[in-house]
Amino acid sequence: SFEFPDEWKSTYDALVISDYDKGFITQEKLFELVDWFEGPVFIDTKKASIPASAYVKINELEYEKITHYNEETLIITRGSKGTEYKGDIYPAEKVNVFDVVGAGDTFLAALTYGYLKYGTIEKAIPLANRAAAVAVSHRGTYVLTEEDVKKILC
Repeated sequence: SFEFPDEWKSTYDALVISDYDKGFITQEKLFELVDWFEGPVFIDTKKASIPASAYVKINELEYEKITHYNEETLIITRGSKGTEYKGDIYPAEKVNVFDVVGAGDTFLAALTYGYLKYGTIEKAIPLANRAAAVAVSHRGTYVLTEEDVKKILC
């Protein structure tokens, strides 16, 4: 079992966990990491039981499968319908969708950045929606360019 160095707890601004539930991060380790870290934690997971103290990004299909969650930290991406957080819908950008591969990862990265920049999830979600819109408007897995980032930060 891998143990993270204690100095990492306070060295980093956020902890981001992208967990496709393939066995690397066990249910126990996921909860352990969230309890261990001394800052905001952002998770994209396929697990049915998720930590209540972390911000968790899931899609509509994953939402149907979860068993335990905290409404205060659950973020549901709903594709072209936008993103739901605490019952509010944050509209998606209207774009021609070519490929959704990587959209969730782009959303999670931008959400984390937005939270660290603006200090609230409510301000981070629109930024994440804009970033994901850029990603899906390209074919294949798309990595936002510096120019893309400048545009979405306006």
